[in-house]
Amino acid sequence: MSAEQSSYQALRAHPGCLRLTAAAEALPAELERATKDKLGPTAFLERLLGIEVEATGARRDGAFPDLADNTRRVHVPRSYASPEEALAELRRDCRRDRTEGQAVKLILDVEKDTLTGLMTGWFSGLGVPVVVLRGYSSQSYTDRVRRLIDADGRPAHLIYAGDFDASGEDIAADDDGDVG
Repeated sequence: MSAEQSSYQALRAHPGCLRLTAAAEALPAELERATKDKLGPTAFLERLLGIEVEATGARRDGAFPDLADNTRRVHVPRSYASPEEALAELRRDCRRDRTEGQAVKLILDVEKDTLTGLMTGWFSGLGVPVVVLRGYSSQSYTDRVRRLIDADGRPAHLIYAGDFDASGEDIAADDDGDVG
């Protein structure tokens, strides 16, 4: 990767780190437009941050769909009106591991938490666990994935789904070195 490409990848990561989602998504097109229109840095930043301000206002006004925020949870204890209702839920949720008896354990690594709903919808019925990496993983999270693999007893094949920004480029190396 050239120095310019590396700088571009680092620049793309900054708005995401600051949770400026709309600005991060708009960055490639706005950089292209700034180059074409010969915008100076102040005008470019004004346009880019204006996109984020507009998106934030729309979110606050309820005119913008909810963002997937899997970093926060509302913990509501499970309760049932009757034992029959509890058994009905158990019947809905009960499933066998469809990979049982196969030579390897498949695990789907997704970089972005926003992919979790999509991937679990596609793969949970098949018994394929989805591991959300969110860039660089903590040692405790890596150990948890390692225990999942070890408890199964089969070799694991980790399938990566994500982009190749700075943390995305290192995920394969990080997984290979830490979880197998």
